[in-house]
Amino acid sequence: MVKNKTFITSLLITVSLGAIIAILSIFNFFEKLDLRLYDGMLKLLKDPPRTDQVVVVEISDEDINMLGEWPWSRDIMADALLRMKELGAYSAVFDIEYINSSPKGLKASSIAKMSEKIHDVENMTSDIVFAIPDAVNQGYSVSDLNDLSEDMISSYLYPMYDDLYDYVENNIAADNDEYFSKAVQFFGNAWMTANIVDLGYEGSTYTKKDIDYIRNRLLYLDVEDENGYTANDNKYNFNNNYPHDTIGFTPTLNTIIQKANGIGYTNSNVDEDGVRRRNELLYEYDGKYLGQLVFAPLMNILDTNKITRNKSSLIIHDALMPGAEKRKDIKIPLDTHGQMLINWQHETSDKNEDFFGIKSIKVLYLHMLDLYEADIINSLKFITNEFTLFDESGNPLEYYQTAQELLSYYDYIDSLKEDMLSRCNGYDANGNPIETALTQEDYDTYFGERMNFYNAVMSYADAGYQNEVIEIMTEALGEDGADTIQEVELAFNTISQEINYFMETFNNLKQIFNGSFCIIGQTAASTTDIGAIPFAKQYANVGIHANIMNTILTENFIISLPWYYAFAVSLIVNFLLLLFVNKSSSFQNFVGGITSVLLISGFIILFVVFKIYVPIVGPVIIFVLSDYFAGIIFRYLMTSRERRFITEIASSFANKDTVEQLRRNPESFKTEGQKKYITALFSDIQKFSTFSEKMDEKFGDEGPNKLIELLNEYLGAMSNDILYNNGNIDKYEGDAIISMFGAPDPFNTHSKNQWAYNCLDSAIRMKKTEEEFNRTHFNPDDPENSLMPNPFHTRIGINSGEAFVGLMGSKTENFSKLNYTMIGDTVNLASRLEGVNKAYGSWIMCSDSTWELANSGENEGKIIARKLDRVRVVGRSTPVQLYNVIGFASDLSPQKREEIDIFNAALNKYLARDFVNAGKLFLQASQLAGEDPTALIFAERCKTYLEKGVPENWDGVMNLTSK
Repeated sequence: MVKNKTFITSLLITVSLGAIIAILSIFNFFEKLDLRLYDGMLKLLKDPPRTDQVVVVEISDEDINMLGEWPWSRDIMADALLRMKELGAYSAVFDIEYINSSPKGLKASSIAKMSEKIHDVENMTSDIVFAIPDAVNQGYSVSDLNDLSEDMISSYLYPMYDDLYDYVENNIAADNDEYFSKAVQFFGNAWMTANIVDLGYEGSTYTKKDIDYIRNRLLYLDVEDENGYTANDNKYNFNNNYPHDTIGFTPTLNTIIQKANGIGYTNSNVDEDGVRRRNELLYEYDGKYLGQLVFAPLMNILDTNKITRNKSSLIIHDALMPGAEKRKDIKIPLDTHGQMLINWQHETSDKNEDFFGIKSIKVLYLHMLDLYEADIINSLKFITNEFTLFDESGNPLEYYQTAQELLSYYDYIDSLKEDMLSRCNGYDANGNPIETALTQEDYDTYFGERMNFYNAVMSYADAGYQNEVIEIMTEALGEDGADTIQEVELAFNTISQEINYFMETFNNLKQIFNGSFCIIGQTAASTTDIGAIPFAKQYANVGIHANIMNTILTENFIISLPWYYAFAVSLIVNFLLLLFVNKSSSFQNFVGGITSVLLISGFIILFVVFKIYVPIVGPVIIFVLSDYFAGIIFRYLMTSRERRFITEIASSFANKDTVEQLRRNPESFKTEGQKKYITALFSDIQKFSTFSEKMDEKFGDEGPNKLIELLNEYLGAMSNDILYNNGNIDKYEGDAIISMFGAPDPFNTHSKNQWAYNCLDSAIRMKKTEEEFNRTHFNPDDPENSLMPNPFHTRIGINSGEAFVGLMGSKTENFSKLNYTMIGDTVNLASRLEGVNKAYGSWIMCSDSTWELANSGENEGKIIARKLDRVRVVGRSTPVQLYNVIGFASDLSPQKREEIDIFNAALNKYLARDFVNAGKLFLQASQLAGEDPTALIFAERCKTYLEKGVPENWDGVMNLTSK
C-alpha cells in the first residue's frame, strides 16, 4: 500500500512538472538558454570539411587604406572582375548592394592615359619651339619661318590638342556604372543582390518594368512546394527579423542586373539573442522563387533548378557536384521555420590566409597586378619616349625597337578587350545576349595574347639591354648625363622587377582563383555589414554566405528537430524509472542521477557525433533535473525516520564512512541475515588476567578504574586502525576486539581481495599502534612510575570466507538491544587462529584464504608474510595453511628480509624431512635479526624429529589440541 502511494505521488510530481515544462517550451521560454547551449555544443563539433573552391574576396581595412575610402569608384571592382576572369575564377557573387547609380567620374585607369597624352602634347610643343631656331640655322627666311610655324602648328600641334580635348571630354565624366556592368557580363558568371525589404527605391532606381524583367529572366519557377511552406516561413521569419519594415523586393541597379548571370537575396536571419546561426534558402515572390545570395549561384554550379520543399527539408534534384561524375539528390535539413542551420568553419589563428576558416584573398592583391602592369607599360613608354640610341646606320637599337613592338602589342591586346566589352550590352528577357555573345574562343584568344605579352616582357627583361644602353650613354654623356643615365637604369630595373613581381603574384593568385566560387564583400572594421555568430561577436557577414555555400557543397548538414522530440524521450525515461526502479532510495537516487546525466549527455553526443540538434534546456535538462531533485526530496521525507533508526544502530559498530553511506541510503542496510564473503579479525591481549592483577597490586583500590581507563584508551587506539580501513567493530569482549571487513558494504565499495588486504593492513597498524602505546605508557627503566606495570602484547587472528551477517538481538516495546554481528565457521577459524599464535610465538596469524586474496593484484608484494605449518585446529578437520604476517615490505630492514628468506629455505627442507639442515637454518634465522621464537620452535621440532623420528605417513600437518 505504501509503495502504491509512493508510486502515485511520484507519478503526479512527474506529470505536473512535465506539464509546466511543456507550456513554457511552447512559448519559447527557454529559447535563449537553448541558443547558448547550442553555441557551446557547436564548438565541440569537429571542424567541418572545407572546400577550397569557396573563396572570400575581402574588402578589408588594408584594401580601404590602399584604394581609398569606401564606397569605391565602381571601375575598381570592374577591373577586379576582369582580373578574376583572367585568373580563372568560376563565379563571382557580390555581397555588395549596388542599388543606386554612382556619380560619373574619371576612371582610375584613365589617369595614366591622360598623363601620357598631356606628355605627348608637351613634347610636340617643345619640338616645334626648338625646330624654329634650327630652321634659321638652315637658312630659312623670316617669311618662310612664319609659314613653317603655321604649318607645324596646324598639322601637328592642333590635332594633338584636339585629341587631348576629346579624350578628356569622353573620360572625365565616364559612366563607371556602365563600365562595371560590362565587366559583370564580361566575367560571365557574376551574381548580384536583391533585398527582400522594401527600401523605398521603387520609381527612382527601378520600375515595374525592371522587376518584370528580373522576374521573367532570373527567378526560379521549377520549385515544388504544394503546401506553401516557403511562403509561410518567409512571412514568419521576416516578421521576426524585420518587425518594423515592409516585405518587398529591392534589386541591384537595372543597368547591372541586365548584364549579370543572376541574383540572390542578401538578407540573413538573426536569432532572438542577436546571433546569426541559420538562414532561409528560398524566398517566394509573386509566384516565383528567389534563391539566397549563394544558393542561387549554387543551382548554377550544381547544374540544376529542380527543387522540392518539404516541411523539414529542401531537396535539390539531379545535382552534379563539382568533380563528380554522377548526379544525385541533395537533401538539406531545415528547422521548424524552414531555415538551414549553418555548419560554421571554426576560427583560425592565421588570418593572413583564412577568414575564420574560409579561404580568402584581399582585393588589393588583384589591384597590385594592375599596378605592376601599369609600371611595366610606363617604363616601356619612358624608354621609347625619353631617349633613343641609334646604330652606325642611323637605325634605333634593338632595345628601342623591341620596346616599341611590346607597346604596340599591348595596344592590340587592349583593343581586343575593348572590343569584347563593347559586345557586353546585356541580355534580353529570355536570357539571350543582345550583341554577339562572347565565346570561349574569344576569352582564350584574349587571355592567351596577354600571357604571350607577359612572357615577352620577361624575355625583354632578361635580354641584357640595360648594360648595353648604360655603357653607350655613359661613354656619350659622361658625368653630365648621370641623372639621365640613372633614370634609364631605373626604367630597365622597374621592368625587370615588376614583371617578376607580377608573374609571382599572378601564379599565386591563379592557384587561389582558378575554378573558385568567389564571394565578394566587406570585412573592414569600419563597415556596418558586421554581426555576431557562435564563434565571434564581430563577424563580417560575407562569411555567412561563404559558410552556407561550404555547408551545402560539403553536405555537412546539421539536422534540427523540434523540442517535443526531446520532451517525449524525457517523459518515457522518467516513467520507466518510476515503473522499474523501485528499490532503495539511494539506489533510486543513484540510478536517477546516472540516467539524468546519460540522458543529457546522450543528446549532446547526438549533436556532436551525428550533428542532430534538439533543444534540450527545458525539455531535458530542467525537466529531468527538477523531477530528479523533486524525487530526492520526496524520498528523503519518506525515509527520514528509517534513516535515523539505521544511523543509531550503525554508529555503534561501523566506521564513519559506512555510517554515512547507511544514513544516506537506509534501504541498503539489510537488517535481515545474509551470507557475505568477509574477512574476520580477532585480537586479544596476551596474559591480560595477570596484567589485571598487577594493576591491583600497583594502584590498589584505584586499580580497576585505572585498568578500565587504560584499556579503553588502548582499545580506542586499536579500533581506529580497524576503522581506518573501513573495517567495522562487531563487539568488544573484555580485552578482545572482534571486527569484520566487507560487511556491511551496501555498495560493494571493495572487492573481497581489497577487504582482505585492508584487514592485514589494519593488523599491522594495530601492532605499530601498540608499540607506540607501550612506549608512552611503560618505561622499562622505571617500571614503578610507569602508567602500566608491563607492556601490552596483542595476538591477532584473521580468516576470510563466507559468513552470516546481520542484526541480532532483541527489539521489544520495553527493551532494545541489537548488534550487527557475524557467525559461522569462517568467524570461528579466525578466533582459533588468534590462539594459534601462542604455539608459534607469533603475533599476527592468517589463513591461506586471507593471504592469497590480500597478496594479489595491485597489492601483491606490499605486505610480507612467511608460511608456517598446515594445521588442524580444534573443531575443524580440514587442515589450514598458516601465514605469519610480518609487516609492510617498505618497513622491513635488510636483515629482517634475509631472516625471512632463510626461514623459508629452512621450512622447505623441514617439509622435505631434511631436519639436520633445516634445524641449522632455523637457528641461523633466529639469530640474524634478534631472537625469533618461531624459528626456535621449528628448530626444536627438528631436534625432536632427529632424536625420536617421525611417523612414516607424516605430511607436515600439525594437530592443535587447545584453543
